[in-house]
Amino acid sequence: MKEILRSRHFVVEFDRREQLIRIIRSSVPFDSADDLRREWTTVSAALTQAGRRDRSLLVDLRQAPARNDPATEAALRSVLPGLRLGFRRIGVCVRSAVGGLQVSRLARADGATELISSNEEELLTYLKGSDPPQ
Repeated sequence: MKEILRSRHFVVEFDRREQLIRIIRSSVPFDSADDLRREWTTVSAALTQAGRRDRSLLVDLRQAPARNDPATEAALRSVLPGLRLGFRRIGVCVRSAVGGLQVSRLARADGATELISSNEEELLTYLKGSDPPQ
């Protein structure tokens, strides 16, 4: 894996052999909704620079602090559609069922197709698959 971005909130890695980009969210809370928006926008720019076409994305949110206040949700809704664009498949690794429900609700609101699980191996199998996502 080649590291393409590191900040106090994220590590973004690219595995060229597997055509997989991995975003790992740290346990450091965002200072504000604007901070969240700015940081996710930086991640999205790194994804664009690495290339999205024919690649899969794994978003690991297991360390992320739980937060679902209206300002945070609005900030996420403003950045997630652009973040998802262009990937062949997307998997989101969560720590809990509650986290999975929040991610699922945000994805449904955007019409996005993502596999959400707390099982990283299950996600990697899905992301490496060659059949079209269902």
